[in-house]
Amino acid sequence: MNSTRPSHTSPAGAIDEAQLALHRQRRPGFLERIIMAYFEEAPKYVKALKVSVAAKDYDKAKMAAHTLKSSSYNVGGVRLAEICQQLETASERKADERTMADMLDRVGGAYFEVEEALKAVLLDLRKAPVA
Repeated sequence: MNSTRPSHTSPAGAIDEAQLALHRQRRPGFLERIIMAYFEEAPKYVKALKVSVAAKDYDKAKMAAHTLKSSSYNVGGVRLAEICQQLETASERKADERTMADMLDRVGGAYFEVEEALKAVLLDLRKAPVA
């Protein structure tokens, strides 16, 4: 892991709490909006990855991996972002089908963990008293 990134992660290790803390410091409701936008957009990029890897469309796979990487890092999904970076690089190099499929499997598992962790964060936000 890059030493310049915060290393405090959620108990399951799926999200970086320090990254979320940056959003918590902004105006009320900002973190909730960021998470909801992630829930709306990230599945589209996961699907685009699956379709493009199956079609061996390296350019589309690279773009989907790049976008999912950026949005995942924004919500603290550092490990998922790192896997997406690897998939983005593999797409650039036109890696073999097995390598791409293995990385896609890792994306799926990491995405599920991020999604579950963010659902818990969202639940906590909605339970918290309004300041």
